[in-house]
Amino acid sequence: MNAPLKNTTAKIAYSIQQSAVIDWTIRGWGSALVRARAGTGKTFLLLACLPHMRGHIGVAAFNNKIAKEIAHKVGERGLSADVKTFHAYGFGAWRKVAPSVKIEGKGARNAGYFKIDRIFQEVDVPEELRIFVRRAMSYAKQKGVGIFTAIDDQQAWNTIVNHFDLGDLFEGEDDSGYDDFIKDGISFAIACLKASNNLSREVIDFDDMLYVPLLNNVRFWQYDWLLVDEAQDTNPVRREMARRLLKRGGRAIFVGDDRQAIYGFTGADNDSLDIIKETFKTEEFPLTVTYRCPKSVVAEAKRLVPDYEAAELNGQGTVERITEADFDFSVLQPNDAIICRNTRPLVTTAFQLIRAGIACHVEGREIGAGLLALATRWKSVKGLGKLKERLELYFDKEVEKLQKQDRESAIGPLEDKVETLKSLIGYVGIDKTVADLREHIESLFADTPEGCQPNRVILLTAHRSKGLEYDNVYLWGANKFMPSNYARKQWQLQQEENLEYVAITRAMSKLVYVEVV
Repeated sequence: MNAPLKNTTAKIAYSIQQSAVIDWTIRGWGSALVRARAGTGKTFLLLACLPHMRGHIGVAAFNNKIAKEIAHKVGERGLSADVKTFHAYGFGAWRKVAPSVKIEGKGARNAGYFKIDRIFQEVDVPEELRIFVRRAMSYAKQKGVGIFTAIDDQQAWNTIVNHFDLGDLFEGEDDSGYDDFIKDGISFAIACLKASNNLSREVIDFDDMLYVPLLNNVRFWQYDWLLVDEAQDTNPVRREMARRLLKRGGRAIFVGDDRQAIYGFTGADNDSLDIIKETFKTEEFPLTVTYRCPKSVVAEAKRLVPDYEAAELNGQGTVERITEADFDFSVLQPNDAIICRNTRPLVTTAFQLIRAGIACHVEGREIGAGLLALATRWKSVKGLGKLKERLELYFDKEVEKLQKQDRESAIGPLEDKVETLKSLIGYVGIDKTVADLREHIESLFADTPEGCQPNRVILLTAHRSKGLEYDNVYLWGANKFMPSNYARKQWQLQQEENLEYVAITRAMSKLVYVEVV
């Protein structure tokens, strides 16, 4: 139980904005939404509010890394709260109903297999539909199909297909089979989702941890106070779980930055904060003063987010603009970052750094895994010369198909992946093998160990940079790659602008725009 705690924060001077939220915690009622801009101390504020809360307190973090960081700070201050991810809350509730359930995957504690493979066998899903069905099922669970709508609601499935451009997966020579591909894909996705639900007492996947306990109306341990971090990245099932975690008459604080909503392509809603405000009838508070970014960087970010402000004591910092030709690699230091919208320029630049004897890696092991999946798509292709030919033919064919189907938004990510592989092939050598390419990809793409400061230059995409900060940031090719030429829908265009804001606000000292041609 979270017993009442002594106010351990009385000697700390809070800003006017922070004080307003703390005062609301003490004297207010209902729930609050805090729109917290980048580097404004949202975790610091939540910790300041905790001593003034009574009863059981729950904190819902976006991922394990954030949950561990918040839990450590809570314990360090002698405070008490349950700090978990939404997935941990969901899995814990489901295990009370299904104590023998296993998480999919290998390992002694896991099921020993992947759930989707078993489902595909049971439902007998055609090979050409499996990627479509896998993605459609995942998005359906995140959107709560079967919870908020009937499981076979065609409108709900069509909305998912259109919003996430799942039609891009159609590989026919022309459009004649496109409608049947979508129709059959949805039909098999519905059948697979039903099969997945029937297996959920035995085995669950990552999406199930949120979806299954809600679908089955499992009772959650409820809290007098619930704090939700990174609320801009919530989807319907996360918000519904937050509602069920809160006691009747309980209070909640949702903290997020609508201008850091950049994960719409993964299932998060672009307007999550507005939905939260309406659903939970929240009082809204601003948190616009950053303590991370120097004043010159804030001035740059204000082009995109006008209410962004620098704290009075922040340094001036610098913002520079140079060309790629003028970039002197020798000035780079560990904990400097090169950030780009696309992967290919990062790989090309990493090769240049390696040749110059500068230690570096491209952040994101999963990016390398995605490149390997495409590189090994054609099992008979062993040499890199042949692979390059196949990639070029594949890209031309896919572009023609996507343009005919009016799905140009998918061309950008595909082009980036193909061009990245071609750059890698050029570096490894056209006379080498796919096995040689694999070795280089696995050595180039890595993840900085949790809790460690990088001891090398980090190259990372703007998406990957969210939540991180670096002394000096080199924003590579914003003049060319931001926004993406393939962003067409309004929510995509908004998230492209958000992405530039995220990249800019990673800089703690210096921001350098590196312009490319």
